Amino acid sequence: MNLGNLRPKKGAIKKRKRIGRGPGSGHGKTSTRGHKGQKARNTVHPWFEGGQMPLQRRVPKRGFNPLVDNSYQVVNVGDLARCGDTSITPLLLADKGLVRSADRPIKVLGDGEAAGAYEVRAHAYSKSAKEKIEAKGGKLIWLNAAGAEIAPPKPKKIYRPKPVVVEDETPTPKAKAKGKGKAKDGTKAGAADAGKSKDKTKGAPGAAAGGGSGAKGSKGTKGGDAKGGGAKGGAKGSKKA
Repeated sequence: MNLGNLRPKKGAIKKRKRIGRGPGSGHGKTSTRGHKGQKARNTVHPWFEGGQMPLQRRVPKRGFNPLVDNSYQVVNVGDLARCGDTSITPLLLADKGLVRSADRPIKVLGDGEAAGAYEVRAHAYSKSAKEKIEAKGGKLIWLNAAGAEIAPPKPKKIYRPKPVVVEDETPTPKAKAKGKGKAKDGTKAGAADAGKSKDKTKGAPGAAAGGGSGAKGSKGTKGGDAKGGGAKGGAKGSKKA
């Protein structure tokens, strides 16, 4: 036996089923798929489970993955001494194993104490870390996402609405003047009496000028105007008499 006589075991190699070669191939006109239906059209997804609730919908889900990851890699003030240098940069922190990557944002936190005057370059600082580094005479340098130095960020203004003072809107009662109401009533009464006296005096000139014709003279006073209609009516009544 040599390499030229070696043959695979019977049944180990099977010929590939060649479909789509027509009815004469032995696999039928429909290439072993049958007539119509979902399985005949090659539209069944590999993860299709026959209509039952699929796996990706059965497992519980929690949280979310933001499109933009703004999370920081944190380094404490007490760990800066492990760098062995007073100039702290993202590359140095990554080389010493304090952060995983120098390309991602780094934030310095205030746990521990600063061992010296460090010149730290990072993307963000906590309030306590800033106070501890500056107390030792250190310097803080802010970096942007690209790693370039930028000016320190301005403190955020916190909006605090002013307290609203609710004033009492009920009107204060005003003191009434003494005798004011009586005076008004008195003037009204006086005006009414004056009106009555005017009505009584109408027709008097006509009646005096008419003499003996009392009824006709009074009619004439009603038809006369304010400038002497009553007198004219009285005169007419006297002529007729």
